[in-house]
Amino acid sequence: MLRSETLWFPRFICICENMLKGRMNPEEYDYKAMEQITQCDSMRRVRTIVKAYNNEDFEDWIHCLEEVAKKTVSR
Repeated sequence: MLRSETLWFPRFICICENMLKGRMNPEEYDYKAMEQITQCDSMRRVRTIVKAYNNEDFEDWIHCLEEVAKKTVSR
């Protein structure tokens, strides 16, 4: 994890875990990719998964979750 990620990245993973467990159905198309993201230890790894997944809507969603995490921590 990069030094710049130390504050917000754990919050990002927590948000992703909450989405996975609370709002997503295991049969959903994005479930496996989100499950992989919750196991990541850096944003670089998250971006690798998102790029390999190759879904623009999913990429936008992950970016939104990243922004929420950053804003939450900056308050």
